Amino acid sequence: SANTERFEFDYEPETERIERRRAFAAAAARHGVFQLDSKEAEHAGDYLRMLKGLDPTLGIYAAYAYFQAGRMKQVESVLSYMVRDPPLPFDVALLARFPEEYLDSQTPVAPFCPMLSQGWALLELHPPTAERLREYRSFLMPALWTTFTPDGVARARSAIEQGKLR
Repeated sequence: SANTERFEFDYEPETERIERRRAFAAAAARHGVFQLDSKEAEHAGDYLRMLKGLDPTLGIYAAYAYFQAGRMKQVESVLSYMVRDPPLPFDVALLARFPEEYLDSQTPVAPFCPMLSQGWALLELHPPTAERLREYRSFLMPALWTTFTPDGVARARSAIEQGKLR
């Protein structure tokens, strides 16, 4: 938040570097999917992750880059850092396969589903989560970031309010 000391002393001095990384991610997502060439994926993960503490979307992109490169240790490294500053982005937990050594029932994960739409195709990495979210797939709209139809939003809102989704 712009009204915090963290913004003034940590985020603001890094604004230019953060914006460059966001632009890099946007270019990699030019066809509506964050997709990197396998040769550049690991380097992209290294580049994107540097400022994940200030912009969690950079951690999400880095985790996807490492996943695409088959670098699971780096995905878990992103998770081990991001779990210290909750909530942990859902996508990072998913790509690391929700490892019990980092996550317990008290670890806040947000939101309740993948933030990047391509994460929906990877839900089978964690079958219990895939089953829990199965009904929401039919409400997805084509977009880089998960976007639900109005009916999907209503259904998800109701489930959240009833405590069925967290």
